[in-house]
Amino acid sequence: RISLLESYAEQAYLAGMASEGLEPITAAIAERERLGDPFALGEALRRLSRLAWWSAQAEQARDAADRAVRVLAPLGPSQALGMAYSNLAQLHMLSHRIPEAVEWGERARRLADQLDDPATSVHASINIGTARMFADHNAGRATLRAAHTAAARAGRVDDAARALVNLATCHEQVGDYATAHAAAEEALRYADTHELGGYVQYLLGVRAVLRVGRGDWDGALSDAAESLDRASVASVATVPALVAKGRVDAARGGDAAATLTRAVAAASATGELQRMAPVYAAWAEFHLLNGGAEAAARQLRPALRLAVDRGHPWFVDELAFWRWRATNEPA
Repeated sequence: RISLLESYAEQAYLAGMASEGLEPITAAIAERERLGDPFALGEALRRLSRLAWWSAQAEQARDAADRAVRVLAPLGPSQALGMAYSNLAQLHMLSHRIPEAVEWGERARRLADQLDDPATSVHASINIGTARMFADHNAGRATLRAAHTAAARAGRVDDAARALVNLATCHEQVGDYATAHAAAEEALRYADTHELGGYVQYLLGVRAVLRVGRGDWDGALSDAAESLDRASVASVATVPALVAKGRVDAARGGDAAATLTRAVAAASATGELQRMAPVYAAWAEFHLLNGGAEAAARQLRPALRLAVDRGHPWFVDELAFWRWRATNEPA
């Protein structure tokens, strides 16, 4: 029964229906606790963390990640502990806490090398490479490319796809739209070929954002509609599509407020800068198009503070630009 519950949760994750996996993995964790198998419990907690993240349950994801490390660390070096370390690195990377992401990722990679565990090493390398893209773009990109190749050769399609997805989103975040578009197309082909529904949904939204930036509004709306029509409707995967649709609707006089309200709810649930910054920039643009400079300035404050706190210069620049448009004052 436990194996069935865990397998169901894993397939829900791969299919892009992570929220459907939360109940079964939680039930499996209760059974693992009852049976007193700490290694299996730690692994299940790590799986819960990943499912909760995809479901935009940030606090649950972090709690499960921390608990997995607490359960596994007293047992000594193990592959499960290395993956728990790497999962923490991943959460820090996604929140743009760069020093913490690198620290936990390197800890995971050292343990993986000690245990001759290439799978964990690749997983950790993706987190480290992504985190370092913003300080040393070329080195980070090389790390992600190498990780993708290693994961693909080993048949670890989730990791192989994640490396490509992160390449695309990192290029998009720094405004390198041409490179990001090519990377997103490559990632989308890989994810679609391997039936990784969550990544497909997310990447359609990323491509929609890129098309907005390149002036292809009809293409952006088409990608956003396809993304939002997919199975998962309450996850981080919907945020880019909502941003793209909201921006085009705002420019064309459509019902952008409803779309952007959904985007704010989804992004805020993650607490992540890479979700919140584009959403609040889109909100500011909407308000400015409708004569609401004061509302635009108010919407920008939390995201701009977070961008400054996390040291993300590109998001700081974008949000500060919209604040200047709203207030005629320097940020």
